[in-house]
Amino acid sequence: MRNGAAARTARLEARLPAEVHSMLKRAADLQGRTLSDFVVTAAQSAARRAIEEAEIIRLSGADQ
Repeated sequence: MRNGAAARTARLEARLPAEVHSMLKRAADLQGRTLSDFVVTAAQSAARRAIEEAEIIRLSGADQ
């Protein structure tokens, strides 16, 4: 954090089937994490992979 400023956050809401919520909650509990932390970490990891894959495809196309 710069100049002691609080970290900026944004809110995300999602509607999901009850069974998906239960599954996510169980997985978070098994890892000793909050549901929010579990979901944010999983989404961040998936986003990073998607971006990396897109970059690889873009770079590979440029090589051709």
